[in-house]
Amino acid sequence: MDGTILRLEISTAAMNATREKLRQLFLEHGIDKTFRPVLATIRTSLQVLTERGAPADAIGRQAYRILDELEEDGAAHASICTGAETVLMDWHGSGRQMSLISNNGRAAVKRALTTSGLSPNMFASVVSRDDVICEKPHPEPVLKALRQLELLTEGASIVMIGDSINDMRSARAAVAAAPVRMSIATIAVGEQIHQDLGTEAGLVDRHAAGWMDLPQILDDLEA
Repeated sequence: MDGTILRLEISTAAMNATREKLRQLFLEHGIDKTFRPVLATIRTSLQVLTERGAPADAIGRQAYRILDELEEDGAAHASICTGAETVLMDWHGSGRQMSLISNNGRAAVKRALTTSGLSPNMFASVVSRDDVICEKPHPEPVLKALRQLELLTEGASIVMIGDSINDMRSARAAVAAAPVRMSIATIAVGEQIHQDLGTEAGLVDRHAAGWMDLPQILDDLEA
């Protein structure tokens, strides 16, 4: 969601302050990390605490509350990525089933949709990090969305649109983990992902500079 459809307004200073809060929380339990990237570091740190017999569940709740606070503040000033609303409305009107999959918390997702004015009714399914055990790049969020849409079926042809490597990794992992034979075409939106892919360029089937390029790309894929 964040960076693909909507943009949460999170400053570098706020992000760094959150990293420091997380660092101090885990430092109390003998783990000193920079929390870059945040989610992956929280997850691995909690695994270490679990192995040590520490109260990982309670610490995890504190950690995610810290992250929720940052995201919800950013969601209060969320904006829609250029062209996204027009394209999504057209797709929704054509009867396409769409799911919003986000590594943000549920409260931040809801607040961002409300703040931006983007109707949640366009999405037949919304999957946040609070709805899964493992967030992207794990396949679970994509598989959960497909189950909710009743599209986890033999021969299904799905399109995944995202702006990060983790979006693309999650899509590929979902195909490998699915209990049926299916395909997911991946479309990367924006310039940053081009720089980030490196040796993983094969994760992406199509590239779009922005949302207004997507209708033609989708038409080509469906032809």
